[in-house]
Amino acid sequence: MTCRGLQLLLAGLMAMFCLAAGPASDVARRDQVDAAQANAVQALHEEIGRMPLAQGLTVQDFLDQTCSSDELDKTLHRAQLVGGPRWLDEQTCQVRLEISGTHVANTLSRIATIKAKKSPVSSDQLQFILRDWNNRTFAATGSSTGSAAVEDAAPMAAIDPWASVDESARRQTVIQARENAIGRVIESIRPIEWSTGKTVGELLSANDGALERAMVDYLTARPVTAVVFQDDMTVKLTMANPGPEFFDAFRDAASAQKNLPLPADEETWGRLRDRMLQQLAPAEGVGRLPDEKGISSHPATMVLSTPPDWVDRQLDAEGNAQPAGSKLRAARNAEIDARAKLEAQIENLKLTDQQTLEQAAKQNPLIRDAVVRALRRARIYKSDYFADGSVTVRMSMDLRDLWEELQRTP
Repeated sequence: MTCRGLQLLLAGLMAMFCLAAGPASDVARRDQVDAAQANAVQALHEEIGRMPLAQGLTVQDFLDQTCSSDELDKTLHRAQLVGGPRWLDEQTCQVRLEISGTHVANTLSRIATIKAKKSPVSSDQLQFILRDWNNRTFAATGSSTGSAAVEDAAPMAAIDPWASVDESARRQTVIQARENAIGRVIESIRPIEWSTGKTVGELLSANDGALERAMVDYLTARPVTAVVFQDDMTVKLTMANPGPEFFDAFRDAASAQKNLPLPADEETWGRLRDRMLQQLAPAEGVGRLPDEKGISSHPATMVLSTPPDWVDRQLDAEGNAQPAGSKLRAARNAEIDARAKLEAQIENLKLTDQQTLEQAAKQNPLIRDAVVRALRRARIYKSDYFADGSVTVRMSMDLRDLWEELQRTP
């Protein structure tokens, strides 16, 4: 079975668990229901995002070009819960959401109207393209499990290459993936300044790291929404993404510490909250199966916390295409050429003093994925159509978009 076949939702994985934990508390169960609903919303977004709008244009392409993914998510969060939460066992929750195509189409048309200058299609065109959506319904199932059960995660069947991996090594790889996810979240908030010259990292390190340990414990108890056993002998784990409740837990844990310099007023706490919620990294991590000597068989995951010196720069590239039968096709070829030239510039950027992005991407395919996502956010700022049918396209890309995508990389 391919890697795609192994990318199983947690509902399937957790059905195979042997659970030793007792019944979850009401608070934990509520957190798991929320996490399962968020997981279902994400699945809805991914399904809708793959839908074609025009040749070479998907819904996600449209959302990327109009910077409107959040608008779709707001609509999807209003999807109808079908039948209420279903508990597969004491630790595993499953929910099903449905939303009419009409609601989704109306949201996309509204985006095309509001973001008319950025939209690759007009609102009228979009309404025509989506006219059949009034007769369809989008549905998705989301799952989450308690932290106590996730260590027992396993593929649904003994499938090569995981068939020969013993339970202990598999468990350790899952634990490593969870620790990697937690580490990403913690590292993402360290640089935040809550007052001039005072950072969250200093608070986390004070009192022998007591606050950091409290936040690690909090994150360790968060529900898990997906565990993916991949063909390269890595495990990708996704936890319920931290949000406002993370800041509340941080403030409570910080306030419980003695002699810790903290914000003195609500206004300062409010600024810290806004910065923290803006900078929090997704709780996604990767674990790598150790070899027989207990050494990871893959390069260690790079934790990126300090912005490189190129983060505030902009890249520009010019793409050219010969006549291709139609102006639209030639323009598309020119755009592909421009994106390839942007990618070549990106590959030469220094990620660290010793490593370029091209070198890092060869070691960690997830970095390559981050580059691809960032390139989708590049924008055309000028197109020249010539009498012979050739086209020249000029594109620009804000490298802060690339940095944001790299921050999301486990």
